[in-house]
Amino acid sequence: MEKAFKITRPVTEPKVISYSVLQASQILAMLNAELARVLKLQCADIAALGAAQTTLQPQTLAWQQAQQFIQFYNLLCDKFSGDAVAMRHWLRAENKALAGVPLLLIIDDGRLDDIIHFIASEQSLVFM
Repeated sequence: MEKAFKITRPVTEPKVISYSVLQASQILAMLNAELARVLKLQCADIAALGAAQTTLQPQTLAWQQAQQFIQFYNLLCDKFSGDAVAMRHWLRAENKALAGVPLLLIIDDGRLDDIIHFIASEQSLVFM
């Protein structure tokens, strides 16, 4: 089993939140373009984050989205006991309860908050 670990460092510093959101997206095997859509940024911004040329800044939409994305990632870690393969599969599989593929609902429809509430709810104990 490929193990994923929760992000437990407080994400209050620009370097920490920037690294954490990149780490979470890599574990979930997300493309830079997908992460850019989640954070409401451009692909070049994600490349700059990855190259440590810039960081996310507090009190911006990208910062708020990054906090939500890390919360989402940590909830997935909990639900799947850190099984990274299962987390990636769930993210990309059709989900009847959500009426769609979670990743597409997040990046195309902007429903990250809805997905967070779904995972946190009791109904999500049956994930498919």
